[in-house]
Amino acid sequence: MAELRQQIRVLLKRRSWPELRRLVRQLAPADAADALLEQDREDWVFLLKMFEEEAAAEVVSYLAPPQQAELLADLTTFESSALLQRMSADDRTALLAELADTEVDDLLAHLPAVDAARARRALTWPPRSIGRRLDPDCITLRPTWTPDKALAALRALDRPDAVSDLLFVTDDTGALLGQIDLQALILADPETTLADLMDTGLVSVTPESDREEAVALVRHYDLEVLPVVDHARCLIGIVTVDDLMEIAEEEATEDFHRLGGVGVIGVNLRHASPWLLYRRRIPWLLLLIGTGFLASGILALHVETMAAALVLVAFLPLVIDCGGNAGAQSATLAVRALATGDVRPADWSRVLGREVGVAAALGVSVGAAAWVLGLFRATPDLAWVIAASATLAVVVGSLVGLLLPWILLRLRLDPAYASAPLVTSLIDLLSMSVYLGLAGVTLASG
Repeated sequence: MAELRQQIRVLLKRRSWPELRRLVRQLAPADAADALLEQDREDWVFLLKMFEEEAAAEVVSYLAPPQQAELLADLTTFESSALLQRMSADDRTALLAELADTEVDDLLAHLPAVDAARARRALTWPPRSIGRRLDPDCITLRPTWTPDKALAALRALDRPDAVSDLLFVTDDTGALLGQIDLQALILADPETTLADLMDTGLVSVTPESDREEAVALVRHYDLEVLPVVDHARCLIGIVTVDDLMEIAEEEATEDFHRLGGVGVIGVNLRHASPWLLYRRRIPWLLLLIGTGFLASGILALHVETMAAALVLVAFLPLVIDCGGNAGAQSATLAVRALATGDVRPADWSRVLGREVGVAAALGVSVGAAAWVLGLFRATPDLAWVIAASATLAVVVGSLVGLLLPWILLRLRLDPAYASAPLVTSLIDLLSMSVYLGLAGVTLASG
């Protein structure tokens, strides 16, 4: 593949259009998208124009929305609209969401009225809702039809790409009544009707539903297609399992980035610009500078305590690390459980009760180990201070790490913002305050 990309680069520099066209049209759309991103930014349009219009739209669909927006900026309004018209509804919505309102209006003005209306409607739904990813071009059947009539209707549509293994039955008003498997439809008795064959035990979502909720439903019920209905139960579209798996991957990637103290990048790391990586990472590092300043203030308040027993300084990293690591463990478990739906908000009290017991056991175990280490380098009194501080750091860190994602969820924020840097910084300050405070009391009483 690397050799092929180099050939494409050479042909682009030579402007050898016929040879370049023959070469790139042999590529699968996903490989063509990768090859396009490997070229210089100013050559993207040239390479895209080597494809037929339908193929070009498919290639663009494999790019991330920010990259799609960059590409459209180099096309004329007519070219951009023609490309949009051939994209799937969900890809079109994701791309339009990256553009300014004036650009969206200009592009939609050149689309067919039906496509423009659908695009505008999709953009009215919340950014992270399932409505942004639905396909409105779903095929519906009627309950009074026989299997033969239904199959004849499917053939007449001449849209094999739109026929999935699961078909939906609606009434004349569009209300969703049931679903039927394509294989069951083919093998059914010709004298029956779809009302006799359809399964009415439907699982559906509304377009406003959070996309993570939709992913959880598909996983739980092992679905291939998820219908999307409005509040009158009218079918307005479907979301297929491949789109939902893309959503799951995007959500998992975002959670990993946030847990690591990195903002959402939105593109493949290999193609992320240095400026983008800088902008996503610098806020957290500046936050750590702020917490470091607060930590220096805590140390300044306890200078006399540390001066009276310099051995305390040697054990300060131990206490801080115990609390920070325990908090990061709990936060990771909580964020992942919330993201996958394993734990729901209603379960928090039971989970918290269990975590108190686990945190206490962890704290006592770590405290005992810290006490033994303290006896080697400090007095017995200070060894108890070190042990008690390590125990409290683990208990408090574990509870804060567990509760912070829940609090963020209650505030309608992504629990993944309870990132390792945020949790560890907060718990470091608490651990340091407890440790030096206990040491000061012990030294004063001694």
